[in-house]
Amino acid sequence: MNLDPALTGNGSPQVWFTRPAYDPLIIHDADGKAVPGLATEWGYSEDRLSFTLKLREGVKFSDGTELTAEGAVASMEYWKANTQFGQYLANVAEIVASGPMELTLKLSNPDPLLEYVLDQNGQSGSIIGPKGLENPSMLGTESVGAGP
Repeated sequence: MNLDPALTGNGSPQVWFTRPAYDPLIIHDADGKAVPGLATEWGYSEDRLSFTLKLREGVKFSDGTELTAEGAVASMEYWKANTQFGQYLANVAEIVASGPMELTLKLSNPDPLLEYVLDQNGQSGSIIGPKGLENPSMLGTESVGAGP
């Protein structure tokens, strides 16, 4: 078993081990409603070629590092480039920190499923802390998430 959330695969039982440690940007509750996770607000631009998320203030990873837009960008780029989940971000041409606590996904084509890709089941929005991304091999045995 690998504790790197990006490498464990999706579905049961793989996610049982990593989900508690890594909070997602968006959560779909038991009724299927999208509710805030690490992101407090999100939405598409009018042309649907950008998806912007505002991050929750005061969030810390398990190592004490604070959540920032730059850190969230690095985590999502890791998911996109190094994991099987990268395919779910195929329409994301660029991920940028559009403010200290805001990130924007610039899309090559409209993608109505981003809310699901970035939730607890899509997993690409499960943010990995910067120290874990500096040394991804440590993620196999340690978690660096913002989960409870």
